[in-house]
Amino acid sequence: MENTNPNITARTRKVTNKMSDIAGLHLCEGCRKVNEERIKTLTNYEEEGLLVAIKQLEEKMANEVRCLTQMMEKVTFREEMLKEQMREQTNLKNSLNEVKNQVAKEEEMTKKWNEVVKENESFSWKADKEKVLQLLKEITDENLEKEVSNVFRLGKRVNDQKPRPILIKLGNLTTKNLILENCFKLRRSKSFNGVYINHDLIKLDRDICKQLLDDKKKKIAEKDDINNWIFKIKGQPELNLFLDASDLKYDLIVINEVNSKNVENSSWNINEFNLPGYSYLVSNFCKASCRGIMLYYKINLQLFSVQLDSIFDEYLCARINVRDQNLNLMVIYRSPNSSNDNNDNLIGVLNEFGQTSDPSVKVIKDLGTKTWIIQDIYINRNKC
Repeated sequence: MENTNPNITARTRKVTNKMSDIAGLHLCEGCRKVNEERIKTLTNYEEEGLLVAIKQLEEKMANEVRCLTQMMEKVTFREEMLKEQMREQTNLKNSLNEVKNQVAKEEEMTKKWNEVVKENESFSWKADKEKVLQLLKEITDENLEKEVSNVFRLGKRVNDQKPRPILIKLGNLTTKNLILENCFKLRRSKSFNGVYINHDLIKLDRDICKQLLDDKKKKIAEKDDINNWIFKIKGQPELNLFLDASDLKYDLIVINEVNSKNVENSSWNINEFNLPGYSYLVSNFCKASCRGIMLYYKINLQLFSVQLDSIFDEYLCARINVRDQNLNLMVIYRSPNSSNDNNDNLIGVLNEFGQTSDPSVKVIKDLGTKTWIIQDIYINRNKC
């Protein structure tokens, strides 16, 4: 193979001349040409070997690159599989949480149908269900045997301990509301005077009530000895529980006797009585000589307070605009020990209310001794 590269030829000649000079020999032109040809042949062999080695190195590097690429593809594939597994785990976790929430809601709804009956230490029941049915019949005047699905005591039985509370499982909310509306009659009962009835609260409700009690105790402890006080959860928490348990949505809610009897209420904050989704009107709030009235109404209603000239104090009058018509509403509190003069003033405020420009009256259903609720407001032009 003849090499036409002039650089290689020149280099070969130079090497040959240098070798001749080192050896102290002066070669003839023919010998020099022979040496040049041999060196040229060796050089060509070396270059071919280098090219082959370079080509092999390039192929090796290409193989390594292919291996690395395949490894990267495998890593990417595994990453995608891992992400897919993580997505599946997230979806599974979300599904599990949804199931847990659904179970909690069902448990909450079940508990809302239940009542917890507690008895005093001096009273015990041998036949719990019969006594429960007897109690319910006494306060409701109805036989609720078909509505009571189960009756059992809570907690473990321990000797020399207070009687355990009894849980009553009911078939519907209507029965529960009926019982709660009439449980005040237990105070006048000869057989069940030491028994009281409460909601069967879920854990969240118990935590809320506990927090309310703790906050109130801390507030009172700053000014007085809490041992002089008895703490109970009443009022708005029970109203919230009732509204949550009810399938109906109420437009108006009226509460009488907002102020506690013979208790100084001047430190109360009206914001403590907020009810989600409702605005309110109040009369004689935190006024020691009055019991107080509160009217909750849906925030989308057009409702205005109306002042009358009567000297009767314990009333709340409002005007509601419904479909471009006015509905006049009055709430009155009259003490059972009302005097004759107060009764005359009551007649006067009723007469004044009846002479309003639009004497439309809405019939209110009595749900208990202190609370009235109105659903689906409408205009009634007829006399009641």
